[in-house]
Amino acid sequence: MAGSFRKTLEHPYLVTHIIYPAIMHHTSSSAVIIDLCNMSGKTKLLLVKLVHTLIWAVFVSIIAYVVWGGISGHISLYSWLAVAAVIGEGAVLLLFKGHCPLTVVARRYSASPKDNFDIFLPNWLARYNKLIFTTLFAIGLLLMIIKTI
Repeated sequence: MAGSFRKTLEHPYLVTHIIYPAIMHHTSSSAVIIDLCNMSGKTKLLLVKLVHTLIWAVFVSIIAYVVWGGISGHISLYSWLAVAAVIGEGAVLLLFKGHCPLTVVARRYSASPKDNFDIFLPNWLARYNKLIFTTLFAIGLLLMIIKTI
């Protein structure tokens, strides 16, 4: 299963075109296609880094919400949905042998050995990202479970 999912991500059309919904002037919803074929590798890497950093920020916020729920005791359906989202992200990382799928895509455009070649984070944070945020998530989840018992 992991192989077929990875193959889907590596499909040339999916890698070379990103489709965004857009509202065109005096028309209904349409689609704007950004053609990545004509972009340089440097520009493609920049785009991947931007998207990767935004997704990272969302997940850090979700983990902070889990920790806050565990500390404050304000636990709701949204707290458990946040837990599910982080566990889902963990499953994706497991499918990709510990790597984010965007790292796999970014590797096509860079041979840099740095840990932050694919994301706008300091190198030390990119290196220890999984350890830091998995630990924080586990603490938050444990506190949530304790507070609900």
